[in-house]
Amino acid sequence: MSRRNTEVPRVGVKKRHRWLRVLLWVLVVLGLVFYAGGGWYFADQLRADAFEPRPFEREYRATISSIDGDMVSIAQGDPADAALSDPGVMGLVWDGGYATVSDIVDQTDTEVTRMITSIEGDPVVVGTPVDVDSWYYPDDFASALGVEAEEIIFQTTLGDMDAVFIPGTSNTWAVLVHGKDAIPRETMRLGGLLAEAGYPVLAITHRNDQGQPADPSGFHQYGASEWEDLEAAVRYAQNQGAEQIVLGGLSTGGALILSFLENSDEAAQVSGVVFDSPNINFGATVTHVAARRKIPLIGLPVPSSLAWVAKTIGSWRLGVDWQEIDYVSRADQLDIPILIFHGTEDQSVPIETSRDLAEARPDLVTLVEFEGAEHVGSWNVDQERYEEELQLFLKGL
Repeated sequence: MSRRNTEVPRVGVKKRHRWLRVLLWVLVVLGLVFYAGGGWYFADQLRADAFEPRPFEREYRATISSIDGDMVSIAQGDPADAALSDPGVMGLVWDGGYATVSDIVDQTDTEVTRMITSIEGDPVVVGTPVDVDSWYYPDDFASALGVEAEEIIFQTTLGDMDAVFIPGTSNTWAVLVHGKDAIPRETMRLGGLLAEAGYPVLAITHRNDQGQPADPSGFHQYGASEWEDLEAAVRYAQNQGAEQIVLGGLSTGGALILSFLENSDEAAQVSGVVFDSPNINFGATVTHVAARRKIPLIGLPVPSSLAWVAKTIGSWRLGVDWQEIDYVSRADQLDIPILIFHGTEDQSVPIETSRDLAEARPDLVTLVEFEGAEHVGSWNVDQERYEEELQLFLKGL
């Protein structure tokens, strides 16, 4: 009896061990399939959304649902207009007209109400498709700002590129760099303040912009190659009489500027830098955006480990050097004062990267956070504070 009692459990233990090994291998295989397949899928998404250039296009993805005097209600469309619920003053564009509108007066899940503060062109009526524009100023931003502006061409290693020039009285020029897939008009909230302060303003395009030369790789390089276009623009400004340069960069424009400061001999002429929501560690940005996406079929958020696999696959397929475009990691090389505006609700570029830069170089970097502001939306939520901080910084230069 005792012999049977000792042998039966051994058989049971062996069976349990065998099933555990089988289960372990099944889990390993499922994990490999999940990470390999998911990583490849999100690497494709990364390529399409982040690296392949897209021309700027006006899309009317909201609709005027009601008008009551100066109050206008705007209903969300499908696909959604991401800027519809952004706080602060905004632009409102429709075919044949443009308006500026106030901060949100009332809001539901599908509709916001704002007050129209100015209007140009054709009147807006109920049912009109519109685009909610955080850039605020219309295509004819020069008239809206009350300045003279002209289009110029500057020479780069890839060929001619366009820029917008606003004359000024200072011998220090401001050279402004817009973000990925945007246009120079994006910079005019900052540019208007600099022009008002007397700075000649040069708002440039760069490679992969619509109508401009393409990068030889066919992809955005997040400053790794585009800095050469900024260098060419700075040389143009110097040839036109600029003695010093202040650089301004929005979103990925910040990456171009930090790469320029690392690589260009012309960086010695730069006296200060102004950033708005700078995309200066793109690897961190990818992880930040991935965390807000859902895994197809499963519906769960993308884990950071899967984002890491996607970035690794993306580096193989696209030749991305993530360390090269992590400019925060080389903060010790900075020697120029930097002012950063960044919104606490930025869903596109994590405010943590700006905090990291400010923490690494408190002697040079001033970070001004705007509570509730979305990506490049700090000016929109508080123009007075934005201008005061900018003037204080410029006086310090």
